Amino acid sequence: LPPPPAPAPVPAATAAAAPASVPASDGPIKTAHWFGGMGCAAHQLSSRFTASCYFDSDLGARAHFARSYPDAVRGSTFADSLFPGSDFLRAAQDCPVGFASPPCTDITHHNPMRNEASAGAELTIDCVRKLALANHEVFVVETSLSPLAAATSWLRSTMLLLQSSMCRSS
Repeated sequence: LPPPPAPAPVPAATAAAAPASVPASDGPIKTAHWFGGMGCAAHQLSSRFTASCYFDSDLGARAHFARSYPDAVRGSTFADSLFPGSDFLRAAQDCPVGFASPPCTDITHHNPMRNEASAGAELTIDCVRKLALANHEVFVVETSLSPLAAATSWLRSTMLLLQSSMCRSS
């Protein structure tokens, strides 16, 4: 079969213009980094984005992030950072975009000693539960698909129930 035809070129004026529903930005888009680690997500973003706030419980990762993003508000633990009134949460509420990379050690199938009933295994679900506090317009969660792929998984069931309740409330 011949290859599909190439798409028609888009006129430069059309390609550069944002849709009327998208407001013009006065500067970089602020991002919040939940379980930000060493800042891989922040480092990979273009200059259209800026890391406004961050948390991670690993001291070494926090120090590395601080060297790269000294002006970002930094927190340590999930509980402290998402506590109402915390510096991280106040900064996160001003970020339209959030990135979360909760640890997946207890949910990945690559770990034969995983414990899907541990508190660490629920961190992905906890991120989704706490999303309403930050009110990001876009929230990207990097996680293993393992708990969602297992038909009998407790985590999968919980995530589906949470998704269902979020859909009903919106």
